[in-house]
Amino acid sequence: MLNRKVQQNNKKAFTLTEVIVAMFIFVLIVSGSTVAFGKMFKAYKENKALQQNLDNAQYSLNLMAKSIRTSSVVDISVDGQRLVIFDYSQMNCIKYEFIDNKLTKNVNGATGISSCETVPFDAGNDEEIVTGNVSGKFIANKSDSNNVGLVTIVLSMQNGSSTANIQTSVSLRDYNISGISLN
Repeated sequence: MLNRKVQQNNKKAFTLTEVIVAMFIFVLIVSGSTVAFGKMFKAYKENKALQQNLDNAQYSLNLMAKSIRTSSVVDISVDGQRLVIFDYSQMNCIKYEFIDNKLTKNVNGATGISSCETVPFDAGNDEEIVTGNVSGKFIANKSDSNNVGLVTIVLSMQNGSSTANIQTSVSLRDYNISGISLN
């Protein structure tokens, strides 16, 4: 009987120190995995939001390009933050402007290209056309008797630490100004 007790006490087992070390290593691995997962999830959310903003910006650029294509450039600011056009298809004057990390659109009541410069824009009518944190500039060459005009729009979308850039260029179809005959 005494031999049985001695045999039972000879069984191998983990010591308290080994258990504590194993638990510490386990906690380190789980903590590291949690931090890595959290960073990956945050990056995923930022990129998803940036992609939604880019989709919105691409849609807005397409609408702007449609308006600009059938327009003449009336004015462009020196810093490229504001573009004023007269849209022949809608017969109105449109101002696109970068204000406070937003791209806005404003339409005034001008009925001709000459009145586009004199009719003021109502500051309360600025409509945000691209959501998110956006910056950019307009680069424009007006049509003249030798050349058809060209407008380039450059957008930079930012969301957290992610940034994406898109741009489009539009040739103007104000052929009567450039002297191009369609015959």
